[in-house]
Amino acid sequence: SLSDLSVVTLCARLRDRQDAPYAYVIAMGAGPGGDEQLAALDAGADDVLPRPLDPCTLRLRLRAAEHIVALHNDFRESRQALTYKSTHDALTGTWNRGEVLGILEREVARSRREGWQVAVIMVDVDRFKSVNDTYGHLMGDAALREISTRLIGSLRPYDIIGRYGGEEFLVVLGGCSPRNARALAERLRETVASEPVRVAEVEVTVTISMGVAAWEPNEYGDIQALLRAADVALYEAKRAGRN
Repeated sequence: SLSDLSVVTLCARLRDRQDAPYAYVIAMGAGPGGDEQLAALDAGADDVLPRPLDPCTLRLRLRAAEHIVALHNDFRESRQALTYKSTHDALTGTWNRGEVLGILEREVARSRREGWQVAVIMVDVDRFKSVNDTYGHLMGDAALREISTRLIGSLRPYDIIGRYGGEEFLVVLGGCSPRNARALAERLRETVASEPVRVAEVEVTVTISMGVAAWEPNEYGDIQALLRAADVALYEAKRAGRN
């Protein structure tokens, strides 16, 4: 009953659940109108039916409610799909370059406030051009997908990985010391090199090289300096023989 204040409270609480499925709310009032019915609508009710309740009217309103909820769910799924596409790399499913750099900026800003460390790992697939040239771009795409899957599986749940370039990935490690970042990079190297990538009847052994850099508060002037440090380390890993 709308005369019970808990109805208004219930409507408000249902609308406060941002991540919950949409609930279509029909409130029933004591009469054909009034402030209590308006209060229920203001609190989030979708419809108000006066008492005494007419069964035929209720059936009609429920049919309309089913249609509205279906449209709402379709819209929500479409919006989520568009959001995912705008923030993730279509091939690998990792964050795209813009998003992973944005995440790094936020982690460094938090590092400045709280005084903790942030590490990055620049990952590059060794001799990737030869994979494309020898086996074709389908194999190259399959290799990138498999490598990204292995990398994600070896990271902590709260670590971030994004596709930084063609065959480059950037890993952002919040609250991670240089020592732990280096150990994690070694684990990533091992998981990629541990077994070949298989596509149909073809097996290709792929490896990665990495550069690790850690942000210490006030050590680097900006994020670009941190990324340059990781890129220099990556170059040294390549020059030393890759993998």
